[in-house]
Amino acid sequence: MYFNYCWLRDNCVISWDSSRQEPTFDILDESDDLHATSARLGNESLDIIWSDGFESRYDLRWLELWHKGCNHGDLAVRVRENWYGDHYSDMARFNYDNVMLNPPNVADWAEAMLDEGIALIQYMPNSDKGLKTLCELFGTVRPSFSGYTFDVKSKANPENLAYTNKALELHTDLPAEELAPGI
Repeated sequence: MYFNYCWLRDNCVISWDSSRQEPTFDILDESDDLHATSARLGNESLDIIWSDGFESRYDLRWLELWHKGCNHGDLAVRVRENWYGDHYSDMARFNYDNVMLNPPNVADWAEAMLDEGIALIQYMPNSDKGLKTLCELFGTVRPSFSGYTFDVKSKANPENLAYTNKALELHTDLPAEELAPGI
């Protein structure tokens, strides 16, 4: 069983404030040559002393679960589903009104988005407000330099494919502009 040093140090339970549910350690502050100076394997734990002198303890059952790729109770740790061009008929679909009125349907929609990366919302109002209201169920919606929405229009002299009548592949616009958390 092998684990990356940075991953181990970043996941040390001693570096976690359980009352605030926040980490107290920033892996980005760690030196580039992070390494263990010593490690001791006990019956129930792995104890490591790091190059900066910090001591960590890892429960062996917890490490084994991560090694096996098991679900750890984290909703974000999910099995991703690959899909191809023929997936459209099997794609998860949700009724706009049902999603807006029933929180369990929002959870189902979120799970479909996490697992497949795509889901269709049907019978949605044809308005920017309807789209913004729907997206706000996931998180705070922030405008880009184009505003909250962007209308795809064909131009005579386009500067990129977004302004042509050609098909666009699935993609993410402005990934460097994202302010986490948000949509």
